[in-house]
Amino acid sequence: MPSTAAKLFIPSPTCTVEQLLSRDFHSAPNPLPWQPGANLDYSPHKPDAPADIPRWVALVDHYSATTAVTLPHITTFGPETLSVIHPGAPSSRLPIWFVELWVSLSDVYSMRRGYLRSRTWVLHMRDTGAWPVAECEDVLRHLSFLPATDHVWRHAATRLASSNQWINSDVLDLVAIMLNSEIRETPLRGVAFVLSPGVSGYSAKKLAERFSRWIVRRVFQKDATLYIPWHLDSHWITVVFDIALGIIRYADSKPSYSTTLLPSAKRKMGKVSAAIDRATGRPVRMWKFDSKSIACEEQKDDHSCGVAAAFTIAHQIFPDRSPWQPGFPDQLRLSLLLQLLRRAPQVRSLSTNPSSS
Repeated sequence: MPSTAAKLFIPSPTCTVEQLLSRDFHSAPNPLPWQPGANLDYSPHKPDAPADIPRWVALVDHYSATTAVTLPHITTFGPETLSVIHPGAPSSRLPIWFVELWVSLSDVYSMRRGYLRSRTWVLHMRDTGAWPVAECEDVLRHLSFLPATDHVWRHAATRLASSNQWINSDVLDLVAIMLNSEIRETPLRGVAFVLSPGVSGYSAKKLAERFSRWIVRRVFQKDATLYIPWHLDSHWITVVFDIALGIIRYADSKPSYSTTLLPSAKRKMGKVSAAIDRATGRPVRMWKFDSKSIACEEQKDDHSCGVAAAFTIAHQIFPDRSPWQPGFPDQLRLSLLLQLLRRAPQVRSLSTNPSSS
């Protein structure tokens, strides 16, 4: 794709959500002159001049259920192919790089629809009185100024601003970074630390290296308490490593789901605890498991486990904060999103700077 075309059609890293939502995308011709899923055709002739190509061809949403076309991989074109023909404009020969443009635009359309759904959801929460108007407006304001193409925020914002989206590791990474930045502003600095959910998948060698480096850099003390949102095959639970007492506490908002997954998870937790012992200069201990000490009410849906883990960890660190409340999953989602958005510049800059974690 020519760089001039990329600059013209593809949002830059500085494009905000508000700018993305205000872009002028063209609708498909009505009635639609092709069947959804129709194939492109190829031509041995050179492309038409730009002025002769219908404007809608470049910017129409080719990827919705009603207007989709089947796109080949651009590397499959033979040397005899000099242009492509869209089924909706059979008399126009288009540059081959249009295929690459359409692939890129498919991601842009998906991103844009995600932000539109998120904004609509927040407006619904505001208009139905499910959440205070001022805080909904605050979410919308912060959301508008996010960098639209940022990989982490585009998933975190759209997953939290929804009633039925499962929270992924991007969201919980941001939660960990946010909580650690708050911990550093209190006497808990060095006493408590929130681990990235990715730690649960580290090898023994990487665990040892990472914990040793954190101890040397005094990220946390040798008798600290470590918290982690732990991933169990499309489910999140809260896990706490009490280094001083050699206890692994865990809480689950949907225990009926994770019963068969816990034995394997506990073996991985054992590897983490062994790495902690080695990094803190202790003989490797047999840590005890405790599933009773941390209160975590059972969720009433299939999507809120990540939100439950985030609020449970925050409440364990800061007891004055609201615990997980399964009766208000949407309100807690919006509350968590607002907390993250209010600290967005700091949280995102830390997440892109490994030396700060």
